[in-house]
Amino acid sequence: MILSKLKEIILRKKFLIIILIIVSVSLIFAKNFFAKKEFGNRYLFAIAKKGEIEEYVSGNGNIVAVESFDIKPKVNGRIIYLGIKEGSFVKKGDILAKLDDKEIKDQIDNKIRQLERIKLDIKIAQREIENAKINLNKIQQEYENLKRGDETKDDYKNALRIINNFFISYPQDLEKIKNIYFEKDLDKEITNIKYYFNYYSKNFPNKDEDLKREYDILKKDFISLSENFKEIKDSSDINYQFISDVNKFLDRNLIFIKEGLDQIRKIKEDLSFSQSKHINQNLIESHFNILNSNYDKYLDYLNQLTFIINNLNRYKDSFELKENDLKNLDNIIKQRENSLEKLINELKNTEEDLKKLQDDLEDYIVYSPLNGYVSNLFSKLYDNVNLSTPLMTIVSQDKIVEIKLNEIDLANVKVGNKAILTFDSFPNKKINGEVIYISPTGEISQGVVWYKLKISFRNDPNIRIGMTVNADIITKSKRNVLIIPKSTLKRKDNKYYVEIPNPNEKLEVDKDKNFINLNYPPQIVEIKTGLEDENNIQILEGLKENDIVLIKKL
Repeated sequence: MILSKLKEIILRKKFLIIILIIVSVSLIFAKNFFAKKEFGNRYLFAIAKKGEIEEYVSGNGNIVAVESFDIKPKVNGRIIYLGIKEGSFVKKGDILAKLDDKEIKDQIDNKIRQLERIKLDIKIAQREIENAKINLNKIQQEYENLKRGDETKDDYKNALRIINNFFISYPQDLEKIKNIYFEKDLDKEITNIKYYFNYYSKNFPNKDEDLKREYDILKKDFISLSENFKEIKDSSDINYQFISDVNKFLDRNLIFIKEGLDQIRKIKEDLSFSQSKHINQNLIESHFNILNSNYDKYLDYLNQLTFIINNLNRYKDSFELKENDLKNLDNIIKQRENSLEKLINELKNTEEDLKKLQDDLEDYIVYSPLNGYVSNLFSKLYDNVNLSTPLMTIVSQDKIVEIKLNEIDLANVKVGNKAILTFDSFPNKKINGEVIYISPTGEISQGVVWYKLKISFRNDPNIRIGMTVNADIITKSKRNVLIIPKSTLKRKDNKYYVEIPNPNEKLEVDKDKNFINLNYPPQIVEIKTGLEDENNIQILEGLKENDIVLIKKL
């Protein structure tokens, strides 16, 4: 019995141990699995920052002893100052001679005056653009007020009201006029209108026919105008043409009425003057009153409509005038902005020209490139010298660096460029130097043209003649520019780009670590680059300071 229980306990313990082993193995596997997953989204990164970048070319050479060095001017000219004699000791940087710089100083003065003129023209152009924009805003406001056209809409509504009143009564009025003209109330043989015209003379045989044709035309035109009026009343747009057409139609009706009215008036005046009475005096009076009433009514309509048309035409002219003013002002502003852009470009070019002239002015001063003694003086005061004319020879016990550069690397190097010197014998030592000589002719070796350069440096007793030296000659330098490591740069289809974290990432960057974990695929950003050195490259477009740039996936 005891043995049986003991076996049962042992079996239970074994079972628990097996379960613990399975759980442990599962936890280890899960940990490794998730660690690998996290590791799979881990990237090395760098941060875009402001810094200094220098572009340079490199060359190898040796330390050599300097026995003598010919000093030549950098420009052609006349010597106006000679500050040394043969045997004089000079230090590096001492002024040895000056050449006549009046011409280049005059050019500098002219450029400065030109700059002031351009700056003044820019201020005037900016002020003119500002005033033109103020005027444009003013006219734009006036244009918007005209466009809203509250008074004009009221005038148009009044015009439609007048036309509506005219059209309501016109068919009956025209019918009355027709009866007066073409009935035979006065003479059963001829129409009333012919009777009136024939009262004094027989010179109007076809006048009634002319008026009948005019009546038919007026009736037809009225039907057409009425149809148009039905559509126009429901439109919010101002129909200038329709109002003008009605105005002309009214004028034609007045002429049509006046034809008969004038003849009846003559008869009435003649009867009154002779104190006679016509047998159909009452009918004549009735005809006259009807025609005269319609004439006065239509004349009143015409006057009201003409007044409104004049207002609408003034509004239309003002509207078109404002539109033209806006277009003209907009064109003027564009022209002045183009002129301003040209002035700004001219200013930039003139500033660059001035900077070059000011830099070139330094070439009229001859400095000593090293410490030494003047052994030979080849020129005297007021001599004319050129680039190939040695002014003097300086003898020195100082050491210099002598290197060779191929024609491609030499293209951007000039006398006066700074250099960083490093030595195989002293791996941690760096010395500043300066290019003091470039050979005017090259030597061909294995199909490559090489040019000899000499670099001066501060004397150091540990640097011995014959030592191997590497010279990094700085050809371009910029400070406070945006830079990133070159290792972040990628290229495709002759375009440079970098990878940055997706904007959806919630990044917690630990600057003490050189990696970050990402949950989304990186985003590609095209960039434009500038200067570059061994490690870094300048960014002109595409990034800003403190942007995170990915180097590679771990």
